Amino acid sequence: MNRSDCISVLKEQNLNLIPLKEKEKTPSISWKDYQTKKYEGVISENENLAVVCGPISGNLVVVDIDTNDESLLDKVLPDACNRTLVVKTGKGYHVYTKTEKLPKTLRLENHVGKIDVQSEGTYVVGPTSTHPTGAIYEVVSTTTRISTIDFQEIIENLEKMGFEPARTTNLIVVERNGAKEGSRNDSMFRLSRKYLTEYDEATAWAVIQTVNDKNKPPLDLKELQTLFESAKKYSDNTSENEFAESTTLYDFAMSKIKKLVISQNNSNEVYAIIENNGHTETLNLSSKRAIQWLNYNYHNENKSANIRGEEFYKNVLTAIISHAQMNGTKRENINTRLSLQNEELYYDLATPDWKAVKVTKDEIKLVDLDENTPLFRRTQSLYTQVQPDFSDYSAIKKLSELLYISEQDRQVFEVHVIAMFLESIPVPVMVFGGEAGSMKSTATSTIKRIVDPSGAKKDDNLNSMSPRNDDLIIQLYNRYASPFDNVTKITQETSDILCRAITGGNNSKRELYTNSEETILCFMRKIILNGIVPSLDYPDLQERILSYNRIQLDDNTRLTEGDFENKFAKLLPFVLGNIFMSIQKAMQLYDIVRQEIRPRTRLADFEMWGESISRVLGYEKNLFVSKYIEKQKEMSFEAKESHPVVAAIEEIMNERNEYEDTASRLFNSLKERSEGLGIDTKSVHVRFPKAPNQLTRELKILIPILKKIGIEVTMSHYTKNDGKYKKNTQIVTIRRLAVTSPPSIPDSPLEKYVQN
Repeated sequence: MNRSDCISVLKEQNLNLIPLKEKEKTPSISWKDYQTKKYEGVISENENLAVVCGPISGNLVVVDIDTNDESLLDKVLPDACNRTLVVKTGKGYHVYTKTEKLPKTLRLENHVGKIDVQSEGTYVVGPTSTHPTGAIYEVVSTTTRISTIDFQEIIENLEKMGFEPARTTNLIVVERNGAKEGSRNDSMFRLSRKYLTEYDEATAWAVIQTVNDKNKPPLDLKELQTLFESAKKYSDNTSENEFAESTTLYDFAMSKIKKLVISQNNSNEVYAIIENNGHTETLNLSSKRAIQWLNYNYHNENKSANIRGEEFYKNVLTAIISHAQMNGTKRENINTRLSLQNEELYYDLATPDWKAVKVTKDEIKLVDLDENTPLFRRTQSLYTQVQPDFSDYSAIKKLSELLYISEQDRQVFEVHVIAMFLESIPVPVMVFGGEAGSMKSTATSTIKRIVDPSGAKKDDNLNSMSPRNDDLIIQLYNRYASPFDNVTKITQETSDILCRAITGGNNSKRELYTNSEETILCFMRKIILNGIVPSLDYPDLQERILSYNRIQLDDNTRLTEGDFENKFAKLLPFVLGNIFMSIQKAMQLYDIVRQEIRPRTRLADFEMWGESISRVLGYEKNLFVSKYIEKQKEMSFEAKESHPVVAAIEEIMNERNEYEDTASRLFNSLKERSEGLGIDTKSVHVRFPKAPNQLTRELKILIPILKKIGIEVTMSHYTKNDGKYKKNTQIVTIRRLAVTSPPSIPDSPLEKYVQN
């Protein structure tokens, strides 16, 4: 029978037909609408077709036999192929019937296998369709007419064969508390079947013995082993049926997924866009939540479905992930908390209904996150943010006061906090130093709670910095803002990871310690820490940090933790509102500022956005840029105390604008100058090079910091044969950089607007 004849025959019998995807069981439309109304659209030649069961198709009921045993047909309905329409499926038979009284949709089972009664609320794949295996659904009966049958006849026949509703008693209770006498054998048999699908045989046997110990009383070990062996044989016999159920679950899951996306940030992660409780969510298919989502929805719509362990659902989700990975699924950026693209900022409030704040040049509004907005993931560390309040334009300044930021640092600090919300630009690490009791941890936690809360309490928003590189990468990847508390040591490897996280780049980690596979994670993050300021050994990191001075606290100014929390809770909504308004106005001003200033550091975007934000906050033009440069110089001056070579170089350059000599002679000169300054260059406790080759390594570390204080150092090998220096000798050249004043800036056409 060809496709058009088949559709005509089925429609003549008042059946409701809907289209499925090619060679799949997944509807290509929202089929739920057609449980109560006829589908009038076209089903193309390359699409599969489905027949909707229940009242919409004249009380259609289909008996779905999941075995190729043809003898079952006549046992279910004598002379079935001559009485009604029967279709051979990819793995069994569909017996089509109509009945005056509809039975419930049921899953029945006996010692042989399972039979599904497909009634109201379901559909079956129709004849002429193609099974995913390639098999064709073909009519095998002598008639294409669907007979009206008293379904009680079929029920009685199924009962004679020992079929009964699949058991759905809660095995979780048995696993936790054990079974009572009278239900022990049945419970241990069913649990053995469950464990054999989830674990290898040895592990399953060990687990069932543990549960048996909780029984009242426990079964004899020989009796338990007999039940376990029976479960093994049953599992072998029903593997085809379990495969069929997996296929049904796969089709169900695909029907609920609006869109599949592979993460641009991590190619191993596949996300599904789904509808859940009236809103759209982005779901990581490898997550625990994905298993819970599939389990809940499948059983909510299929009350008689078997209870399965997590592994069963995980396997189905893994199949969907493989489908996405191997079928050219589009890769898209999956955001964590914030997204800033094309002059649109989205801030995920992490509310249960998936709301976000959207900021553009023209407006700030609350929006729904869906497939038409940037995609966001929800990690375990993500916590709901409060709704912003836009009525206090000075809230960010009040935050500076609450955290006791020093007067000279407040402008840069306020800009820095707002810039933390600029997802796509590199922003320096925010560092809080100070003595014990100076509220370093409180300040760190406070910024985290403003930018990317992980909980309501202070301690929820503080982390230790993991000493393991892989763990640190995961810490950073799973949080938009990472707050590291009481940092006492930073290694070169840690410094490199933090630098890549700040400016954006690939971080590789071992997928498993049992293989050589790597996972490449690409992300840009914001970092807050307290404790040590990274040393000059890591110049790349030094150029990516800003440390803030604090007003020294005394007994009269210090707040109790309770008082601080009360003040912060009241201020937080206004701070958020102030931040979003500032970013909106900075968007309007940014193009003008970009034409006016010339960046002077490696974080050029931060300079330009920072200057824009600073003007929005009412500060004088170019004051932010100059203060930012001064902050970096200040940190350089503080750090150079542990590097006496810097002081010695300054002594030499006080007398000239340029110096050139061999590394060996420079070493002797610096050693002499340092000793003249009272520095014990021979002490193991003083960081002074002990040989010329150590000096060149030290100078490579110091080059960026010396440049900030106006001194340029270059090193080269002498290539001439003119007798000035021995050929191939290491030459060091030191120059004093000319001081340049910033160019004059014309008045901004937005000046009046920004001040208002």
